Amino acid sequence: MAFNIYGNAGTTLVPGVNASTITANRYLNVLKGFSSLSSVTGINGTYSGYRYSLVANESLANSWDLLVFLAGPSMTDTQASIRNSAQKLRGVFNAAAISSNFANMNTYDCNLFDSKGMCISGGGRFNAVDNPDSSSTSAVLVLGYKATPNVRIGGFFDQNVNSIAPTGIKVSNKNPLMGAFVVWNQHADSLGYQVKLANAYQDKNIKTTRNVIGTSELGTGSTNLNTQSYVGELSYAFSYKDKTLVRPYFALRHTSIKQDSYTESDISTPLSYASLTDRSITGLVGLKLNYALTSKATLTASLGIEHDLEHSVDKYSGTSTGISGLTSENFNDSIKRTRTVASAGAYYAVSKNQRILGDVYYQQLPFQSTGSTTAYFNYMIGL
Repeated sequence: MAFNIYGNAGTTLVPGVNASTITANRYLNVLKGFSSLSSVTGINGTYSGYRYSLVANESLANSWDLLVFLAGPSMTDTQASIRNSAQKLRGVFNAAAISSNFANMNTYDCNLFDSKGMCISGGGRFNAVDNPDSSSTSAVLVLGYKATPNVRIGGFFDQNVNSIAPTGIKVSNKNPLMGAFVVWNQHADSLGYQVKLANAYQDKNIKTTRNVIGTSELGTGSTNLNTQSYVGELSYAFSYKDKTLVRPYFALRHTSIKQDSYTESDISTPLSYASLTDRSITGLVGLKLNYALTSKATLTASLGIEHDLEHSVDKYSGTSTGISGLTSENFNDSIKRTRTVASAGAYYAVSKNQRILGDVYYQQLPFQSTGSTTAYFNYMIGL
């Protein structure tokens, strides 16, 4: 015998159960006279967004009820929602890389000293990323100390005060972006060779809400994002026609960005996500220029190329015991291994030991034909 949800007559299962208006319910005694369903086909299936199944009636022997329940999220729709989340999360990873790279490679420095050999700098940073669009604003504090005429050390704190992430993702600082640096100069006037070692470290809270696509669910989960960056830079500075300082440089940078594993909550079929790590070793070459416009005003510029010597990215993987067939999403489509970086800015000597600076920095990013622009302004005081 073949059981049909439309009933033998094609329209009605039993009196009061109409196939056109069927809802999630338990319809009693729709099939009678069968001690088992071994000879019956079609005892479960789907209809109009619902799943149905014949189950034994709890009080009447040889009688079967029709249990109708919501079909739940499909594999296809859930896979599409995972793919959508992966694209948005890529933007968060890009922003983390930008912040740490900018801090280490450019202007988070404090090199104006007076009699105490101390330097303090306060300012702000604004960063914008495209594809997908995101932005952040931070307050920045940098400290420096001149340990010897040729060696200085320092550290920085970058506290995010506002962040606009792709829809469905909320980002907040667990701790400020922070780091330390040490610089050795061949000569006390900073001409000749210079060696710089620096690092950056940050933990962020990430809350991701998966978009509803078709039958997929609005899954939400929270986790931690850790960023670490280490840089070694060798440069050589020389004067050109008195007013111009030229500094070609070569650098190596190691960056690791890791999101911890997590499981969604407050839905019927939550997904569990594996940890996700983006690791890279990058070589950089370029040229930095300072041009003395007046005795107090100086223009700055830089142009460089960075190339990933190694770059590995885990796949974005969401799984569920209630949804079979889900596959991991590629998180590293179309890696652009060779990219340009450029900056332009200026600083003005307010006095012998005070300086105001501004810098705009552009960087191409490895994924999704993405670029970023960072503006940084600060006031530096030598003590």
